[in-house]
Amino acid sequence: MPYFKLRYSYGLTGNGGYTGSRFLYLDMLTKTSSGVYQFGTPTSLSTSYGGYTQSQIATDASWETSYRHNLGIEMNFLHNDLKLIAELFRERREDILRTDQTIPNISGFGTINPVRNIGVVLNKGVDITLSYNRTFAKTTWLTFTGTFTYNKNKNLQDGLAPQPYPWMEWKGHEVDAKELYTAAGLFQSQEEIDKWAKQTGNVKVGDIKYLDKNGDGVINNFDVSRVDANGTPKMMYGMNIAFGYKGFDIGAFIQGTGKVWLLYGAGDGTQPFNNGANSSNLYAIVKDRWTEDNPNQHAFYPRLNSNQDPNSNFLVSDWWLHPADFIRLKSAELGYTLPASIVRKNKIKNLRIFLNGTNLFTVSRWKYWDPELNDAGTSSTTITRGGFYPNIKAYNFGVRATF
Repeated sequence: MPYFKLRYSYGLTGNGGYTGSRFLYLDMLTKTSSGVYQFGTPTSLSTSYGGYTQSQIATDASWETSYRHNLGIEMNFLHNDLKLIAELFRERREDILRTDQTIPNISGFGTINPVRNIGVVLNKGVDITLSYNRTFAKTTWLTFTGTFTYNKNKNLQDGLAPQPYPWMEWKGHEVDAKELYTAAGLFQSQEEIDKWAKQTGNVKVGDIKYLDKNGDGVINNFDVSRVDANGTPKMMYGMNIAFGYKGFDIGAFIQGTGKVWLLYGAGDGTQPFNNGANSSNLYAIVKDRWTEDNPNQHAFYPRLNSNQDPNSNFLVSDWWLHPADFIRLKSAELGYTLPASIVRKNKIKNLRIFLNGTNLFTVSRWKYWDPELNDAGTSSTTITRGGFYPNIKAYNFGVRATF
C-alpha cells in the first residue's frame, strides 16, 4: 500500500437561513376591519367589531447550530492507480427554529404560537469514492470513478405537543416522514363493511379499508401513523467509466438511488374523475382496478367513483406508497479521433467524430412516471403527481476539430 491517510475533523457552524419572519424578536399586531371581536349571547353573536389581534409572539430567537464529526480514510493501491476515500459523518443540529405547539389554546393565543429554537435533528451516514486510472501502453487507457452516499436522519425534538398515541409521534422518525393511514386491503362484502370501523363517505364493496389503530370504531386522524418512507433517497450512487483504444473511446455515466418511496394517488393525473366525470387525464395503470367482474384483492386501483360519490379511497395511505429506487444510464458517448498523420495534411491539429445520448434508459420498479421527478408537481389548481416536464431522451452526433 503506497499511500494511507487517516483523518478526523470536528466542526461547529451556525445557520441563520430561516425562511419565515426576520423579526422574531418583535411582538406584532394586525388590524382588521371586522369579525375579530363578537358580542352577544353564546347562541346569538349578533354584533361583530374589528380591531387589533396579535399575529406574532416575540421570542429570543437565534440561529441554529451544527455539530459535525467526520472520520475518513484515504488509501492508494496498485502503484497509486486505484484510490479509495471513505468517510463516516455524524451531524447533530440543535436550536432549529420551529413553531412551539406545546402551548394550549386556553392560553388565549389561539393558533398564534411562538417560533423558538427548540428543534434537534441527528444525521448519520457514509460517503465512499473509488477511482481507477491506468494507461496501458500509449494507445490504451481506462478510467473509472464510483461514488456511494448513505444518509439517515432522525428527529429528536420537534416542538409538537405529546401525541395521544405512540404511532402519531414525530420524535424518533425522519424529518420528512410521511403521515399515512394503514390500508388493510379492499372490502369484499357488505357484511365486512358493516362489521368494520366507520369510514367517511359512501363506503361500498371494492373500497379501501383502513386499520382502526386505536380501536375506537372510527377511522380518523388518530389512526394516522408516522412512516419513515419518503421521496428523499437515503442512498445515492453513481459511476463514470471511460475506455480508449487506438483512437476509439467509449464512456458512460450511470446514476441511481435507493431506499426511496413515492406516493401515487393524488391529483388529476392519478385520481380518477378528480374534477368530475369528464376528467380524463389518467395513467394507463387505471385499467388494473377492482370491479365486480374482477374482484382482485391486489388490484392497483380500488373501485372507481367520481367526486359526486365521495369515499375515502384517496386518503393518504400506504396503499399508494410504492418503492421508487432506480438505476439510469444518464449519458453515454462513442467517439473516434483520426490519426494525426492524416489530419495534419489538412492543417488540422485534432479531429474527433462522436455520437452521444442522455437519459438512455432507466430500470425501476416505479413505472408510472420518471422516478427522478419525485411525487409532487403542481398545476394551476391542484397537485398532479408526476406533473413536472419529464426528462427527455436525446441523441447528438458531431465533429470537433482543432486547428
